[in-house]
Amino acid sequence: MQRGVCVEDFPVHQCHCFGRYSGYTCNELLCLNACSGRGVCVNGMCQCELGFHGDDCSIFMIEFENQNFGEFVDPTATDATAATTAATV
Repeated sequence: MQRGVCVEDFPVHQCHCFGRYSGYTCNELLCLNACSGRGVCVNGMCQCELGFHGDDCSIFMIEFENQNFGEFVDPTATDATAATTAATV
């Protein structure tokens, strides 16, 4: 598979890379959307930060058991027990 076209001509060596390839000789495989700023690109694959998923780390998900459905979380409360109260409908 051809990664790009390189012209070794004076005064500079230039490569025009195809697809997700980049670098001086088109040897670096880039990640989709640069992992959305939420992961590290390793050989063209994103290694996402905790809580982020998908090919480009653009999907945020938390574990189901950590969600407090039916409760209101007060972001201004300083005490953890005072921060969560039952929601009223």
